[in-house]
Formats: sequence, C-alpha cells, structure tokens
Amino acid sequence: MTTVDPILDIRVIGTPRPKGSLKPFIAGNGKPRVREQLEGSGDWRQDVITAAHEAIRCCDDPTCSKLRDGYPFTGECTVVIKLGFRRPKARRAYPHTRTTGDADKHARNVLDALQDAGVIKDDAAVIDLVVAKRYVDGAPGARITVYAGATDFLGEPVTPAAPPAPAPKPDRPPDLFDQPPTDWWAGITPAKAPSTEESP
Repeated sequence: MTTVDPILDIRVIGTPRPKGSLKPFIAGNGKPRVREQLEGSGDWRQDVITAAHEAIRCCDDPTCSKLRDGYPFTGECTVVIKLGFRRPKARRAYPHTRTTGDADKHARNVLDALQDAGVIKDDAAVIDLVVAKRYVDGAPGARITVYAGATDFLGEPVTPAAPPAPAPKPDRPPDLFDQPPTDWWAGITPAKAPSTEESP
C-alpha cells in the first residue's frame, strides 16, 4: 500500500450542522424561492467554505479569490469528515441524538461546501466517503481531509491496484479511527496542490 498526501486537511471551529430540508416560498418580488429549514445550516456551510478557501487560495491576501494551480480538483477523490460535538452533561458514549443530526446530512453540507469553495469540481467525483461523529472535550468543530483517488477500508489513501484475493471477514469491523477524539485535530498539514499530470 502506498500512501499519498491529502489535497486538503483543515479544521473548522464551531458546532457542525447538517444540511437542512429546502422549503419553497414566494419572495417579496413575487418570484418563487427556497430556504433551508434548519437554523444554522447555512452558517456552518459558510464556515467550511471560508476555511477551505483559505487553505487553497493562491496567496495570503484574504480578499483574493484566485485558487492555486490544480484547484478545483477534477478527479476521483476520498473525503474523510470527523465531526466533534461538545460533550453534554448526560453520560453518553456517542452523539447519536437528534440534536447532533444525521451523518449523511452532515456529509451533504460539507460536500456542498467543498464544491462551493473550489476544492473539488463536482461532489459526484467523491468515490469514498467516511463520516464520524464523536464527543470532544475541547472546542467543537470538524476535521475535513480530502485525498486524490480511492482508499482502503480504514480510510487510508492507496494507489489503484489489482483486486486482492477475498479475505475472511473479521468478527467485527475494526475501528475506523484509532485516535481518541481529542487527538483528531493534531498534525494538520497545509493543503497540497493536486498533481495535474494525467494518469497513464
């Protein structure tokens, strides 16, 4: 297995919010519009857009809208989303309550943000997607990592290879995240521009 550097690796501070359902309404000018019903969903998506854009823009000028060469990435990619929620007073092992939202709707919000920020050209190109929700003792937020290409079962990037022989199924799937939640934010590296060379 050959590992590769991520094309994006960011931490976004704030309470993660899932994608809200869209509700149609008639605007003041008489034209039909839609709005998200979930409060804070759009604000969180904008926070992700801002953090992602800062990581891939061509310079340090906060007003610059130009991206570095290689963005938006147009190939297949893997996205790993680790969501950290503030630990409640009630003793719960995992954030599985309705207030923390559905994992798939969190993914929709983040993928929309990555596309809007210019990290990826089209979120349909995401071929591997890992989403985890955990409680954290520090500030809530998300760590979002994007890799070019596919991954193995543990979410580690790999180069394409011939399919291996079928292996016996384990008694239970291994933990996708060996690190404790408080270590999720450690070791974030700057985004690396994806290669523009075509695969043979």
